[in-house]
Amino acid sequence: MHDIILYTGDVMKKIKNKNKKKNLIGNIVIGILLFISIFLIGTIAIMNFMPLKYLIIVILVLGIIDLALVWYIKKGKKIVRIITMIISLIISIVLSFISFNILKTNSVLGNMNLNYKTHNYSVLVLKDSGYSDISELDGEKLGYYDNKLDKPKEILSKIEEKISVNSVLYSDLDETVDALMDKEVKMIVLEESYIKMLDEESGFSSLVKSIYNFKIKIEVKDVSKDIDVTNEPFNIYLSGIDTYGEVSSVSRSDVNMVITVNPKTHQVLLTSIPRDTYVQLSGTTGYKDKLTHAGIYGVEKSISTIEELLDIEINYYFKVNFTSVIDIVDTLGGVNVYSEYSFTSMDGYNYKKGYIYVNGEQALSFVRERKAFSLGDIQRGKNQQAMIEALIRKCVSPSIISKYSSLLDSINGKFATNMPISRMMNLIKMQLEGNYEWTVTSNYISGTDGSEYTYSYPTQKLYVMIPDDDSVLDAKELIDKVETGKILDSSYGEEQSGSYVTQSPVTNNNSNNESSNDDKVEEEPKEENNKDEEIKDDPLEDLLPSEDDKIPDDGTGNTEDNTGGSNNDTEDKPTDGDKPVEENTPNKDKEENNVKE
Repeated sequence: MHDIILYTGDVMKKIKNKNKKKNLIGNIVIGILLFISIFLIGTIAIMNFMPLKYLIIVILVLGIIDLALVWYIKKGKKIVRIITMIISLIISIVLSFISFNILKTNSVLGNMNLNYKTHNYSVLVLKDSGYSDISELDGEKLGYYDNKLDKPKEILSKIEEKISVNSVLYSDLDETVDALMDKEVKMIVLEESYIKMLDEESGFSSLVKSIYNFKIKIEVKDVSKDIDVTNEPFNIYLSGIDTYGEVSSVSRSDVNMVITVNPKTHQVLLTSIPRDTYVQLSGTTGYKDKLTHAGIYGVEKSISTIEELLDIEINYYFKVNFTSVIDIVDTLGGVNVYSEYSFTSMDGYNYKKGYIYVNGEQALSFVRERKAFSLGDIQRGKNQQAMIEALIRKCVSPSIISKYSSLLDSINGKFATNMPISRMMNLIKMQLEGNYEWTVTSNYISGTDGSEYTYSYPTQKLYVMIPDDDSVLDAKELIDKVETGKILDSSYGEEQSGSYVTQSPVTNNNSNNESSNDDKVEEEPKEENNKDEEIKDDPLEDLLPSEDDKIPDDGTGNTEDNTGGSNNDTEDKPTDGDKPVEENTPNKDKEENNVKE
């Protein structure tokens, strides 16, 4: 009997230990589920991007689900407990994934808020000088181009960390280069933008070599004019740089667009300003300059220049490496974009009039093409506006949810902005709450072709677009109408299924550089026939003037054809038979924007 009692006691102990293990596993599962649920709710509340009514629903749903799962884990039969724990773990994984993406969103948006700009410098010597390292030039003369906007002390201090130098400042870029060529100085230091400009003009790189490269990050003032973006109209400056470098790098801006947003009327106005628009750079005197050159001195220079041109206040900016459009569009699974014309791009892509479906590569070619149009850069700006409208439409659609994490990866590090994260979250919250449809209207500033000396390159006339006063006035008035609550007609028709883009064989070697001649100015007639042979493959050469930019100073002033376009390369313009025929399309010209009270 005693043995039976002992045996029974052992069995009971084993059963109790087994139950304890089961309870322990169940408690761990419950703990994980509750912790992740509370963490998710807390993250949503702190980020403040979800409308209160949705947050309450999330809390109630998670509370009910968690209570039900806890009850079944505690009280259910064995098989029920096992199934419930598996379900709990699956739900925990899903909630963890959602929490991760919310935190990832905060991180990506935080990476966009840069308070500095990056200047890239090189110390150059003559290629046949025999020098291979900066240490060999200790105590020698260093030439430096003083453009009145850089900070020479920081630049010289960086070089003097390596060697001591006798610095000679020059007020002219050509003079600086001549000093090196004439051996008045042993070396010169130039910012990357100027090196590219000189190289494209005269093959500068074949004459020099770099013996020391360095970067200087310069803190910039916050030029934002922060407002409540869910209740007040605001302006955003969009700067698109066609470069593969850091988005913080100073570089000429290929895309210059003012985005006017009225959150109350859900109206968006896109105002494109051609890159070659001849304007007075803010804070400068003397020659005017191309708007694109303002980017060399930092995005804040572009902002202040546009503010003075349009007499507006720009609240925020977004700076984007425009080649990132490939990753963004591909991540979204392609977009349907409206094309005003049927045309073939320099990359050989055939676009039909109307809505077209494009992948990343096709989208980039679409927004870079200008030579297929008689309006040149103006039409390119309109196509860029159409692409932005297509991206907005895709990003506010429910399909974005399944691609959200990948989209964050595609934009990480490729955008810079001074819009606070809290304001971006407020906009997301507003859109989630109302699921609003936005009306997008496009506009552009037009002008006449000309040739003028520029502030950034005062020794040679370059091609410019002299803005039409009436066009600038129209742009001001449209911006004012959107800000004051007037409703403009949409420039884009109702989205339809897009036709697919086909590709034709490319017969020349400039498929990735259709815009390489954007800065070009008129050549001597005898040289025009050779332009196509001079187009380079470097996708960055669109950023600065090239050798073809030069206009012989014949004393006649600027040349005008009154086309309103920036495509002055007459040999590259379509003939009458090649020009797309303009038809009545959903994309209306600015004078056709009927205003509704």
